[in-house]
Parts: sequence; structure tokens; C-alpha cells
Amino acid sequence: MSNCLSCDATIPVDEVEVGDIIVCDECGTEHEVLSLDPVELMLLEDDEEDDVAGVAGKDDDDDEDDDDDEDDGYDDDFSAASA
Repeated sequence: MSNCLSCDATIPVDEVEVGDIIVCDECGTEHEVLSLDPVELMLLEDDEEDDVAGVAGKDDDDDEDDDDDEDDGYDDDFSAASA
């Protein structure tokens, strides 16, 4: 037996192997089995939320990198000093 790293509920680890992903029946969090003797679990983060946030926040437009590389008809040379 081991305990959930999120809610401290008991998680049975009788028939697991290193690398298995086990789910807490109480809170639903996922844990990866890192070792069996002693039993060591690692709490896995919820990737679905990260993926959704990554997609929603992703900006494929290159507009923010507008360095006036195009000829817009204006003189962009500000280095000339006034006489």
C-alpha cells in the first residue's frame, strides 16, 4: 500500500510495476510508480489543462515582431541630426 500524494488516500500497489501509471480512486490524480522497494510514487500533472492553455495562448501570427522591414513610404532613418 501507498498513499496518494494529493489527497493522502490509500492506493493499492500490489500488482504494479515500475513505470506504471496508477490513479487514485478518491481524487483521480495520476501517479507514476518510480520504485517498488520502497514504493515511491511521482504525482503526474494534468497535461490536458496545459495543452488547452498552450493552444489558446499560442500566437502563430508574426505581427508582434514588426520591425519595419518593409518599405512603408516613411523615412525610418532617425540618425540624422538637425542642423
